[in-house]
Parts: sequence; C-alpha cells; structure tokens
Amino acid sequence: MSTRIISDAGARRPASLGVLVCLVVATLTLTACGSESGGSSSSAGSDQAAIEARIARERKEAAAEAIRDREVKELRDEVKRLKAKRAKPSQPATAAPSTQSSAPTASPTTGSTTGSWPPNDSAWTVILASEDTADGATQAARRATDAGLPGVGLLYSSDFRTLRPGWHVAYSGQFSSKEEAMSRAAQARAAGFSDAYQRYVSAQ
Repeated sequence: MSTRIISDAGARRPASLGVLVCLVVATLTLTACGSESGGSSSSAGSDQAAIEARIARERKEAAAEAIRDREVKELRDEVKRLKAKRAKPSQPATAAPSTQSSAPTASPTTGSTTGSWPPNDSAWTVILASEDTADGATQAARRATDAGLPGVGLLYSSDFRTLRPGWHVAYSGQFSSKEEAMSRAAQARAAGFSDAYQRYVSAQ
C-alpha cells in the first residue's frame, strides 16, 4: 500500500511542475506585452508632441514672414511715392517783367535757399514746394512770384527744428496765427500750388 502511495505522488509531481512552468511563461508573456504596449503609447505620445511643436513653430514663422512682407510692401510704396514726386516735372518759369529783379522773392535775401527766413523768427507760413535741389525751390519761388503770391521766400529745412531736414523750401508769408496761414494756403492752391499747406517754422 505504501509503495503505491509513493508511486502516485511521484507520478503527480511532474504534472504539477509542468503547470508551474506554464504559469511562469504566461506571466512573462503578459509582462512583455504590457511593456511593449507601454512603450508604444509613450512613443506615440512623443510623436504627437513633436508634431504639435512643429505646427506651432511653423505658425510662428508664417506670422513673422507676413509681418516682414507687410513692412517690405510699405517700404516699396514709400520709395515709389518719393520717386514719383522727384520725377514730377517742374513747370517752366515765365519771364519776369523787366522792372523786377531776377531774384524770385520780395524777401530781403533771395539769392540762396539759406538765410531768406530770418534765423531767429518763429511764425506760421505756407509751404509752396519742397525740393531736393536749390534750383527746384528757386523755380517754384519764381512761379509763385509770377502768380502774384506775396511774401515769397526760400529756406533750407535743416536749419529749422519744426521742419523735416534735407529739403529746399519755397514759402509764402509769415503769420502770427494758423488761421492766417490757412487763408494764404488756399490762395496758393488757387494759384496753381496744389500741394501748398500751412506749417509753423521755428529754429528753437
């Protein structure tokens, strides 16, 4: 009897060992699958974050490029405007009566664009023309004198703080109020100076 029990126990031991091995293999398989699944999820999350970062970067670059394009367009428009203004032909000056001096204005000094306006005076005036050469401003002053505008003179804008520097200017009159200058500007426009406008002139 005892011999049979021992024999039965010996027969069951290999079966129990086989079951144990199967359980260990199954556990390892599940662990490997879980690790692989976690790695795939982590990789997918990293890829999505990289794509979103790239999209954000491209949007930022596109916005910056749009701003640059707008600035370039504005600069080109400004260059075209300046070229068009400089290319505009000056109207020929008519011959002055023989009794008048060849000087273009009635101001005390009219031989050059610098010094016609008294250096210490501050007043409203009417800008008839702003030219990049002294000859251009002189021709405009002559046309203004021939058109009957009073108080025509010449100045160089860099000598005056309230004017944009670098321009030779033909002007008409010196006024104590803006309203008087506006009235003269209307008179100048009627005389053919369509761009005439009032401006306060001061060197201080």
